[in-house]
Amino acid sequence: VARVPAETYFYTQHTFTAPQDKRGMLYSIGCEGNNGWKNPVSTKKITVTASAVFRGSVSMVADHTFVSQVFYTENKPLSWVQIDLKEYGANVNYYSMSHRAGFDGYYLRTWELQGSLDGQSWVVLREH
Repeated sequence: VARVPAETYFYTQHTFTAPQDKRGMLYSIGCEGNNGWKNPVSTKKITVTASAVFRGSVSMVADHTFVSQVFYTENKPLSWVQIDLKEYGANVNYYSMSHRAGFDGYYLRTWELQGSLDGQSWVVLREH
């Protein structure tokens, strides 16, 4: 969900080169202030919510490395994870999502990337 007042609009482009390339939007938000990277969920710059957390913490969705992160929702139809970019906006041309799984049953198989300006009306940006 992005709410960007016109008077505060600032454009920056993030060019994908590889997973965990430190060029993505969430990484950039986490580096604001030139104090090194901090998870943007813990600094309250963005909010991540989920339909139901089975294991882990929603803040792991915004992490930029794989150390010991294990996060997943309950295995139910129509489960979701939402990233609220707050005052940041996004014009998505490409996106990268990484995950790891120890068992075949945990791999993502089908999902949609959706966008919304108000958190109520959603548009499918990409379907997998």
